[in-house]
Amino acid sequence: MRARGLRPAAHPRSPPPQATGLCEAHFGFGAGHLSDRGSARGGRAVRGSFPFRSGHLSDTGSARSSHGLCDAGNCGVIRLQVSYAVKELYFTLQGEGARTGRAAVFCRFTGCNLWSGREDDRAEAICRFCDTDFVGTDGPGGGRFEGATQLAHAIEACWQQALGCAQTSSGATNDVERYVVFTGGEPLLQLDSDLIDACHTAGFEVAVETNGTLEPPPGIDWLTVSPKAGAPLVVHRGQELKLVFPQDLAPEAVESLDFDVRYLQPMDGPAHENNTTIAIEYVRRHPRWRLSLQTHKLLGLP
Repeated sequence: MRARGLRPAAHPRSPPPQATGLCEAHFGFGAGHLSDRGSARGGRAVRGSFPFRSGHLSDTGSARSSHGLCDAGNCGVIRLQVSYAVKELYFTLQGEGARTGRAAVFCRFTGCNLWSGREDDRAEAICRFCDTDFVGTDGPGGGRFEGATQLAHAIEACWQQALGCAQTSSGATNDVERYVVFTGGEPLLQLDSDLIDACHTAGFEVAVETNGTLEPPPGIDWLTVSPKAGAPLVVHRGQELKLVFPQDLAPEAVESLDFDVRYLQPMDGPAHENNTTIAIEYVRRHPRWRLSLQTHKLLGLP
């Protein structure tokens, strides 16, 4: 699902039959895992066993579909060309953290590696307090996008439609400060350098909200990491650290990581009022931290 698009190399002979399926390299469910001899990440050639599953995106599980091709004369090498599965794509204001209030296109990818998204699985999930629907591709603007350029064009169209892209008599335009936030689920299961580059070409600053369990591709302009108790944290630096509070992960355990700003965000749910109170008190006593509120919920924004 992390695999980045890489077109099969041209060859004078006809290519072998194409197999269609889903690479499950970064999921804790499904048909299995890649062998330790290769990785589907970053569009590199993959060697070894491949747990392809025929068909398309399931309603509850993996998100990124792949088309595998053997290189002619070397069927130990499979090159992947992938599509992106998006739950929803919409224009709003950023509601959390350091960039609260900034106009943005949100691109929510389908799928997560810490919870399937099914309520029946929540009690056994690593992340049990998620408040987001990231299952399927049926949200506003959602769907399957066959390549980075196609998805970047959809993001640009969403921005332009929302702003109207009006031009004044002096020639000025409101089509400035383009900003896209990739979120999920877990966006790093799908986001790759091709898509980042395509968004940069379209004039967007690229932000990502991740749980920090997967290494990010290069080129991200604003990286927000939200660690989860019980999940291995591999991203130790970025622009913004945002810890949902309280959980079985103390702020002291992550506050020394290399981030520009650190936020505590009260956990939503039945205990939200009490969680907000204790988050305020913690920030008062620990000024390295700041308080983040979900202002989009307070204002009724998507």
